[in-house]
Amino acid sequence: MNKINEGAPWPLGSSLNSRGINFSVAAPAAKSVELLIFANDLDTQPQHILLCHKSGDYWHIEVEGLDEGCRYGYRVFAP
Repeated sequence: MNKINEGAPWPLGSSLNSRGINFSVAAPAAKSVELLIFANDLDTQPQHILLCHKSGDYWHIEVEGLDEGCRYGYRVFAP
């Protein structure tokens, strides 16, 4: 994993691009959203926790150096 960029709110989901992967999720009531990156299927704790950026109702981040098949999840903080 290399550079972390703000990314784009669209398209939703995970999108592979020439630099890495853009992640975007709709969470209009969220106070913050974290992207959790796991090293493999067996890990119960994330290897990296990254704070997403907000654009309207969408939370997004781009992670350079990630490839197709990476393991990830979101942690959403809401009232």
